[in-house]
Amino acid sequence: MEKQVLILGKGKSGQAAKKLLEKLGYKVYLWDEKDSLEILKGDYNFIVKSPGITPFKPYLEKIKDKLISELDLALLNSKGYKVGITGTNGKSTTTLLTYLLFKTLSELYPSYTSFIGGNFGNPFSKFAYFTHEKSISVLELSSFQLYDSKHLNFHVGAILNISEDHLTWHGSFTNYMESKLKLILNSKIKIMEEKTYLKYKVAFPKKIKNFSIITFGKSGKSSYSLKNNTIYTPNIQITLDDFPEIAEPPFAMDLLASLCIFENFVSKFLEIKLKDFYNLDFIKKTLSKYKKLPFRLEKRKLAFITIYNDSKSTNPHSVEWALKAIKEDVVLLMGGKDKGLCFNNLIPLIEKKVKAVFLFGEAKNSIYKQIKNSSYIEVCNSLEEAFLKALKFALKKDCSILFSPGCSSFDKFKNYLERGEYFDRLLKKYKYIVEERCLG
Repeated sequence: MEKQVLILGKGKSGQAAKKLLEKLGYKVYLWDEKDSLEILKGDYNFIVKSPGITPFKPYLEKIKDKLISELDLALLNSKGYKVGITGTNGKSTTTLLTYLLFKTLSELYPSYTSFIGGNFGNPFSKFAYFTHEKSISVLELSSFQLYDSKHLNFHVGAILNISEDHLTWHGSFTNYMESKLKLILNSKIKIMEEKTYLKYKVAFPKKIKNFSIITFGKSGKSSYSLKNNTIYTPNIQITLDDFPEIAEPPFAMDLLASLCIFENFVSKFLEIKLKDFYNLDFIKKTLSKYKKLPFRLEKRKLAFITIYNDSKSTNPHSVEWALKAIKEDVVLLMGGKDKGLCFNNLIPLIEKKVKAVFLFGEAKNSIYKQIKNSSYIEVCNSLEEAFLKALKFALKKDCSILFSPGCSSFDKFKNYLERGEYFDRLLKKYKYIVEERCLG
């Protein structure tokens, strides 16, 4: 009998899963929520669910015994080492830096090859077939991917940080934390940021009490620490003044996390020794390959106004970081999909550094109710309207504009990249009008 598989979701993950399954000899059917439910009644060996489809759909109940995630599919059909990285913020940068460390390693030891993917652009299914015994797959993992998966098995698992996010999807912060904890519970080497580890000890004391967990952070208590402008690990010391490209605190913490993952992985699993190749020149070579990921507090200019495009900001914690990173006063643009998040913690920073707030998107009224007494605030009908009002205010008050939405983009855009590009088009659209008025 012909082997048949149904894939739920026709997006990037679904298409990657389809190609992998076809290489494995399956006849593949693709389905999404616009199609008829009749196809779900077919006789399939198993059914693959893409992470974009929420697991709480009623139609999934009848087929739950046959469901596996796209991540599961790739894990079950891949070889070599797997490194999983999750957290609320900083996942993509840490994943990229970790991958680049392994890429630099492979230049010295060509038998080891590295891949990057997961939630980082390329679904794991896209390259799982090409992995081999000495390949190292570095995967950024979302809470959605982890929630769905039953076959997690990683050589290293790391949780970078944890704060409220995707609450409407998960139902509670505890559920969100628990989905990410699955990575730690299914990894040989377990790594957590210090404050994250404390939160998990309180929330899940029984689940992690018997595990040895390696921590990193700023307290100086961990063997992997960022203190006094210096990164310390058991194997290397990096003074940030010598590396201006990593001097910003969030990037430095991402690098610290990557070094923690890399050093422990090499020491535990590879037949080579760190002391044979690992030094400041190795770090410099790695960092020379790094290009900053898009829409992470990117600076723009419009006439004499500085404008920051921080479209990657998808939760209040990332807005907090942006406000702390910018030295000048700003007009703040926030809004997007309503995930049920708490913005109250931003009030002290808004009162201190924000001259006005312009809100847009599905979450605008929810955010307004939470911060309405903290500054001058307007609720707008669109991002374009919010931008124009922010521009008018900034021209009058001589301050910068910070576009840091603090929400995901899915109410109006496909992802944060599309949202960031749209914002840049708004700048271009009004550039000449503003500059004629200001400079002409």
